[in-house]
Amino acid sequence: MYMPFSSADYEGRHHASASVVPRTVPPGNMRRGVVAYHGKGRAPRAVGPVDIKVYAAPAGIGVNPNVLEVFNQCSRGPTDVHGAAAALHL
Repeated sequence: MYMPFSSADYEGRHHASASVVPRTVPPGNMRRGVVAYHGKGRAPRAVGPVDIKVYAAPAGIGVNPNVLEVFNQCSRGPTDVHGAAAALHL
């Protein structure tokens, strides 16, 4: 009588390392379609989705909702113990 035989082996190895791996995390404003930049005189400026659609996007297309969906799937930035976003100034 023939009996089928199968075998499997899995060795889950984890390499612990003290090195830091930088990750790109889109800020909260960018997740909402707001782009921040430095204007004239290095003054901070922000342009929202409506402004982008009217003034900056070719053919009035505006912010791509698929890109916003991808941004919102990314991990969130670091937060403090109260849940507020921690500002990192390096």
